[in-house]
Amino acid sequence: MSLITELVARIQAIAEGLPTEAVRSGADHLETASQALAPVADGSSSTLPGQALAHFTEALTHLLNARDHLGRAHNLVLLYAATLQGEGWVVPPPRHHGNPFNARYEDWVRRENGGPPDREYLVIRGRDRAMFDAVRTDRRGDVLVHVLIDAKGKYAQFIDKTTGDFHSWWEHAQNSGLPKMLETALRHVRAGAGRPVEWWCAEREFAHLLNERFREDRRLLGRIRAVYRPKPQE
Repeated sequence: MSLITELVARIQAIAEGLPTEAVRSGADHLETASQALAPVADGSSSTLPGQALAHFTEALTHLLNARDHLGRAHNLVLLYAATLQGEGWVVPPPRHHGNPFNARYEDWVRRENGGPPDREYLVIRGRDRAMFDAVRTDRRGDVLVHVLIDAKGKYAQFIDKTTGDFHSWWEHAQNSGLPKMLETALRHVRAGAGRPVEWWCAEREFAHLLNERFREDRRLLGRIRAVYRPKPQE
């Protein structure tokens, strides 16, 4: 099944699942509420009918239900448009950021580079799919360069203050920690297909140690760099 065929099928499924009855019921409740308020509006009654509020509340419930379904369709269209083009802004899947600062830092990095709120930049190359928090175009000499950017917030907690290096348990973790982060770096580089990749870091010492690790891996050397970019104090 082609991407277009699958997109059409999934959009159709959402369309068929749209609660049209809910939309109709919402409209009916609004109409009933307006009729209940008519005597107050024309001055023939000074008593506000209690059932009007109940009808307004019911109408809102129905219409919000319908809106949520439309939101699913909108997100799906963004995802498939990016998939077909090989990249684009999409609605990211829910994720746990750990420290709340990390989510705020991602938002700041995105704004600093002119990205849309609540979106991430999906890049697809072959089997590699990578999500970035921002993207910008730089002029380097006579050439326009597309720079792919990811945000790294509070990570200095994984640095041993005694040695100045990463904690051993984080650097050599299984399926997490630094190994997982370096896997992400490699995926970013492969998906970038020659475009420079920058990881903006909120903490100077973490950026420094990341760059040391990047230089040690010939697959990453010169293709990705960590940049210290502190977020202004709120």
